[in-house]
Amino acid sequence: MKGRTALSFCIAMTVTPSAAAAERDRCAELAPERAIACHVNAEREQHDRAPLRPSSVLAQAAQGHAKDMVARSYFAHVAPDGDGVGDRARAAGYLRDRPRWWVGECLAWGTGSRGTPAGIVRMWMASPPHRRLVLSRRAREVGIGLAEGAPQSVQGTGAVTVALALGAR
Repeated sequence: MKGRTALSFCIAMTVTPSAAAAERDRCAELAPERAIACHVNAEREQHDRAPLRPSSVLAQAAQGHAKDMVARSYFAHVAPDGDGVGDRARAAGYLRDRPRWWVGECLAWGTGSRGTPAGIVRMWMASPPHRRLVLSRRAREVGIGLAEGAPQSVQGTGAVTVALALGAR
């Protein structure tokens, strides 16, 4: 009987999807911005970090930046007018009346599999500075902006540009 119990247990373990796979499947069913947040929080969970809460104010700042990069054909944390992530967060009202705050930003653009929510988060996790931001223990909130198109001329269609704003206040 012990052999059958062990065999049954092993079979059950091999056909049961992992929690990470189940999370990826759940993320894939969401709208792109929410799917990116879902993948980011799945990475944070795998690394024993608290999940990030959605912030509509950070999302407003991120959305404006993603659209601006596509419209003005640049790809940078500092806009041509000199505004950075802190300036965008302040303009959106995120830093209002806050003596202490922290903000960070990850950017990406891609086509095909690199333009999917999972592909974008994979790129960030493969880049040490972006990985540090995604997994930062300081981050508490997240806002995601997505714009159709690339911040520069590319062949093909289906490009997306993404700005992820992280914050704590």
